[in-house]
Amino acid sequence: MRVEQQKTRPSFGSLNSPIKNFRINTRMGRLHVQEIRLKEKSIDFAYKISKFFNDNFIDGSTDPLWKEYLKPEKALQYLGKNQRYANYLKNLFKNDDGNTTILLARDGKNDIKAAILTLSYNETPTLKDSKLFNMEALAVDKAYRNQHIGQRLIAKVLESARKTVNKKTGTPQFSDAIMTGYEKAVPLYKKLGFRELEQDTYKKRLFYKELTKERDDIPQYVKLLYMPLDNTAQRFYERVNVLKIHLNNFKESILNLFEKI
Repeated sequence: MRVEQQKTRPSFGSLNSPIKNFRINTRMGRLHVQEIRLKEKSIDFAYKISKFFNDNFIDGSTDPLWKEYLKPEKALQYLGKNQRYANYLKNLFKNDDGNTTILLARDGKNDIKAAILTLSYNETPTLKDSKLFNMEALAVDKAYRNQHIGQRLIAKVLESARKTVNKKTGTPQFSDAIMTGYEKAVPLYKKLGFRELEQDTYKKRLFYKELTKERDDIPQYVKLLYMPLDNTAQRFYERVNVLKIHLNNFKESILNLFEKI
């Protein structure tokens, strides 16, 4: 597979570090890769991207909760799931801090064959971190897999992340990249430089525990991985606000207590 750089400029791009259009040659023909901005697009287009991600999550995941959506009686629920994720995508760009990116790889018929979504980390209120680069979603059409297309998309967004500068401080915006990956893909991600988040310190364990409150597919079906982007910066898990997490947990405990009274 060969990647060719296009001379044309992208129609859309992230505010802080746009990625130029490029092409990927595959066995099925050339894919055109472009960064898009959903606030410029219709909700129908957001739904199309949402469905592409979700269809491929179902295909690649071993999580039985995802497989449930393949049942005919779950069709209406799946429609609603796609719509909710489309609304989520639109909202991301509405409240964009300048670092939200979606790269789409499309064929000659303009059909999506691969996509990646990245943004500043905001998985939970207690772990929100503008210096942590979150590779939230990556999907490649089944017919186009095993051609290093996902690797190319990852390489492009990581290159962009390393170049992104905080406009206020003039320093690198991101200290680390983080992602979750299906267990079968973990060896590939490790070859790219990612490592699993160990739980050998209190703050690492705290970060992990907070995330698993929101992600019940960790660690059984997906693994949490990260990659340092700026070796001079403090690691993301060292920035965990212990007091904030404990206060939030205490608040939740009190609310749960009152609900039982």
